[in-house]
Amino acid sequence: MNADISQSFIEKNGTDLEKARLEYILYGSEPEPDVLKNLTKLQNEDGGFPCGLQEGNPSSLERTHMALWWLEELGVLNSTEADCAINFLVRKQSDDGSWDENPALPRHCLPPWIIPGDLLTSLYLTAYSAYLLGAFDRQEHTAFKKSLEFLIEYQDDKGEFLGYLNTTWLATSAFIMAGDQYTITAKRGMQALMDRPLSEYEASQLAWLLNCFSNAGMLRGHHIATHFLIRLRQLRRPDGSWASEDGDIHAIDSTIESLRALKLFGLLI
Repeated sequence: MNADISQSFIEKNGTDLEKARLEYILYGSEPEPDVLKNLTKLQNEDGGFPCGLQEGNPSSLERTHMALWWLEELGVLNSTEADCAINFLVRKQSDDGSWDENPALPRHCLPPWIIPGDLLTSLYLTAYSAYLLGAFDRQEHTAFKKSLEFLIEYQDDKGEFLGYLNTTWLATSAFIMAGDQYTITAKRGMQALMDRPLSEYEASQLAWLLNCFSNAGMLRGHHIATHFLIRLRQLRRPDGSWASEDGDIHAIDSTIESLRALKLFGLLI
C-alpha cells in the first residue's frame, strides 16, 4: 500500500508532534528538539504526565501511558524521560499487581472509560501498564511479573480478558512478551481476538492491536497479523485517513497508528 495520500492527510491536518511521530515511523527521522521538549516539559517531578496533558496538573496513569506510547514512536524509548515515566508506573502498582487511576483527579480531565475504583478500568490500566513494561524491556521486573499474575485470573474460557476489548490485546501482548511460561495464555488471547467478527473492529482498534502484537514479537507473515491487516487495508478512506473508535477528532492518530502497523508488517511501499 502506498502511504502518500495518508501522509498528505497528516501533513495537512496534524500537529508538529503528530507529524514528528509519523516521520520517525516512516523514515526513522529524529524529532526536532522543540517538538520533543514541548512534550517532555509536561512531565511532573514524579515521572508521570499530567491529567489532561495540562502542565501543572497532577500525574495521571492514563496520560502517562499515552506519553510513553508517543516517546516510543518518536524513537526515544531509552531516554531519561521514558525511564522516569516507567518508574512512575512501577511506584503506582498496587500490592496485588494491579493499577488504578488516582481517585483524587478531577473527573472532567479523565476520559469517560477511566473510572477510578472500577474493576474494568483497573484491568485496562493493568494490561496497558504490563504491556508498556514489556515493550520497554522490563520483562524481568517484579512489577511485570506481578501484573501477569493479577491479569491471568480474569481470562475467561474463551481466552478474553474481562472488560474492554483493548484489555484483551494489551494483556495478550504482555503474555507474549513473558515467554514460554505463558504460551498457552497468549495463544488463547490471540484466538479470542481472531474469533471476533472483523466487522466489530474499528480501524483504530485494528491498528492498535497490530502495533501491540508487532512490539510483542509477532513476525511479518504471521497468519493472525495477515487476518487483521487485510481488513485494516480495506478501511482506509478516500482522503487517506482511517476512522477512530473515538470519533473523527482522533482520525489523525488512527491514521498514524494504521500506517505504523502497515510499516511494521512490511505492507507500505
